Amino acid sequence: MNTTPFKYNLGIDVGVASLGLAVIEIDKEENVIGVKEGFVRTWSAPVGGETRRLARSQRRMIDRKQMRLRRLAQIFLKNGIGFPHNDIPKYLLDKSPLKLRAKAVNEKIDLEELQRIILHMAKHRGSSAFDGRDNDEKDTLLTKEGIKNT
Repeated sequence: MNTTPFKYNLGIDVGVASLGLAVIEIDKEENVIGVKEGFVRTWSAPVGGETRRLARSQRRMIDRKQMRLRRLAQIFLKNGIGFPHNDIPKYLLDKSPLKLRAKAVNEKIDLEELQRIILHMAKHRGSSAFDGRDNDEKDTLLTKEGIKNT
């Protein structure tokens, strides 16, 4: 066994079902001389991890959305506008936020209606449900984009 000291880098690769280590000898200028030792440990891939990860991701997304809506409602209340997040009156909830947005383009709306619009936008941010295209048209556009990029 050689016990002469040498300069080295340690490489570590942690995977879902494996662990790899490598001791790489280097010279004074940090150029690689070679692999001194290597080690790999594998085990069976975890079962159900993807399902748990998806459920955790959905829980976090729901929690973040609720927190975002609560914070917005607090900001409104702090500035004397609107109602608490869980205490919005039914007459206001019955108004369509999309129709209110269209109405706001041409005429003045109440602050409560503005709150309804902003909360709706915060709740559905990033949603493509309202872009006016059906799924077949979206797929066609995606296909055309993909062809352009090849």
